[in-house]
Amino acid sequence: MKKDNTKFEFDTSFQLEILRYLLKDKEGGLIIKKIKPSYLVLIEHSLIAEGIFKFFKKKNKMPSKNILKEVIKELLESKNYVDLVTKDDIPNIHKIIDDLYSNPLNDSEYIREKIYQFSTYVEMKNLNDSFDLDNFEQYETYSRKIEKILQNSKPKKDDEPIFMIRDITERQFKRQAEPSVIPCPFRQLNDITNAGGYPEHSVNVVLDKPKAKKTFFMVNLARGYLRMKKSVLYVDTENGKEQIMDRFIQSSINKTKKELYSGEYDKLEAKHLRKLARFGVELVVERVPAMITDCNYIRELIIKLRNQGINIKVLMVDYAGKLASIARDKEDFDRISNVYIDIQNLAEEMDLDIVWTAHHITREGKKHRTTRYDENDISGSIAIVRNAHTIVGLNSTEQEEKDDILRCELVVQRDGLPSGRALFKCDVERQRCVEFTKEQRKQYDELYSDTLDKIMKGQKGNPDANEEKYNKKQGDI
Repeated sequence: MKKDNTKFEFDTSFQLEILRYLLKDKEGGLIIKKIKPSYLVLIEHSLIAEGIFKFFKKKNKMPSKNILKEVIKELLESKNYVDLVTKDDIPNIHKIIDDLYSNPLNDSEYIREKIYQFSTYVEMKNLNDSFDLDNFEQYETYSRKIEKILQNSKPKKDDEPIFMIRDITERQFKRQAEPSVIPCPFRQLNDITNAGGYPEHSVNVVLDKPKAKKTFFMVNLARGYLRMKKSVLYVDTENGKEQIMDRFIQSSINKTKKELYSGEYDKLEAKHLRKLARFGVELVVERVPAMITDCNYIRELIIKLRNQGINIKVLMVDYAGKLASIARDKEDFDRISNVYIDIQNLAEEMDLDIVWTAHHITREGKKHRTTRYDENDISGSIAIVRNAHTIVGLNSTEQEEKDDILRCELVVQRDGLPSGRALFKCDVERQRCVEFTKEQRKQYDELYSDTLDKIMKGQKGNPDANEEKYNKKQGDI
């Protein structure tokens, strides 16, 4: 089928339909903030729009025909229009108003969609008219303004209320076509949630002691998201971007660092990355100064990458506890609490699928490494529990370490089972962890699970375990 390249003309006839939409559609009051009177070409249309906006701002509803005429009469007596509109123009203005109220509104959904496009068109035109191509200092500001205009170019999910009864058909359709639940790369973690994944914009935390396997696990998560065709930004505060990239390549092609640096596997690396390129994805690693960088910097970086055609959907921060808060808090408790709020706001503003970060445990928490971390084991700020969607701990017994098994135990989550685990076969030399198959998981449960769960419930004299808490902890925090 031949593509239709016909451009939609935002002529004065369409601009008249904008006014009709505002006055007659039930959602006119929701769309009114997308239009300014100055967008409309004809002075008559601009004047009527200003009358509508003035009344709506004061009464929070649309004016009747006679009231609108009265409001416009008051506007004509003001200085703004005294030299622009003559007495001879007033009958024509009243005629347009009569037409707006007497003739029906047709194709409201189409007009609503085009109002967003019209608003974007005018804003882009005004921006381009004011842009000095020879002034290089304007380029970055220009880029940010374009991103802001494009963000407002389509309806946002939070622009409108949701009606339980009236919106049932649309809501059911969106639930299937645009699910708000985003699966993660690991099946076992998805299985312990209520809907097979995490709500979009979730902030998830990986918990373990310093210098353990947090970065190792994050690298493998990032590799999984790329296979799901999602571009990833990996923000590093601890290791260095070259080291992180090396670890990612090792994980991707399943080679040791010595093998990677031998040069013998350069062709294999290039072949693997060509496959990822066909997915249209990218992994970007950025090293940032700890305790200085905040979420505003990360936001600017995501915008910059999107302007380059890299649509970042997954953010990984290694780790958030070392970022500065936007409020520049000095005390660690307040700083870390606010950093997590900043990250949540960033995820929503930039429409990220998910954010993953790592965090350390307390000294007391190390006692639980062989069993399961508790929410009180989180170092720095217990407020993380309130602000994160899901917290998982990386655990292993001495025997599991010998068998190269990494056990990911659920600490707490808002929407899912109160406890659960995911299991992985690890190869630290190759920076690769592979999720257990269902058969491997079954074998593990037969060998390890009963003994481990008894320890967690306090049946083996573990002083830090609490059977009642283990059994009754709720998933909704």
